[in-house]
Amino acid sequence: MQSARRFFSRSPIQDPHQQPDNEPAPVAATSSPPVLRLKERLYHEILDHLREVHPHEGCGLIAFSDREPVKVYPGTNILRSSSRYRMSDLEVLRAVDDMDRQGWWLGAIYHSPPNSHPIPSTTELREANWPDALMLIASRLTSPTPNLRAYTVTDGGLSYEEVEIEVYTERLPWLATVRRNGLGFGNRSQGQRSPRRIR
Repeated sequence: MQSARRFFSRSPIQDPHQQPDNEPAPVAATSSPPVLRLKERLYHEILDHLREVHPHEGCGLIAFSDREPVKVYPGTNILRSSSRYRMSDLEVLRAVDDMDRQGWWLGAIYHSPPNSHPIPSTTELREANWPDALMLIASRLTSPTPNLRAYTVTDGGLSYEEVEIEVYTERLPWLATVRRNGLGFGNRSQGQRSPRRIR
């Protein structure tokens, strides 16, 4: 299993609005943070799933091929809680088995605490079963502008750093063939939009 730390090192963040019962963990200091590029299709799959289970906390897994997210595995929070989550063990095993067959790896785990800010808590870091996977946390799910953030876990679960997320629209598959054959339609590719940063 590959490690998210192989591809991502993060920048420190702090949130003054962190709730007292969700104590923020120490933040590791780094420079020039990398960017997690996430297809718009996968971005909406994550948010749609989390909205479906709201107000319970939702959770799921994201498979990576090298450093690229390629598939979302929505999970079932067997705790049915608005403050804690645990994905079904059977769902985890099936997802990881599918990743192994495809040559992918578990690159990220996402969840959505409805009543707190998208910042890793000390409890979340302590209970991280896959510390090498990125931690994606979503909030404001009922808002027109939901907030999705990504973090890596450092120092054995004692601290974290943020990874910036860039959502982009993937190019239409047929367009890649057209471009390879020199049949472009101008300087700007059809079916491709400018990426946007999630902050």
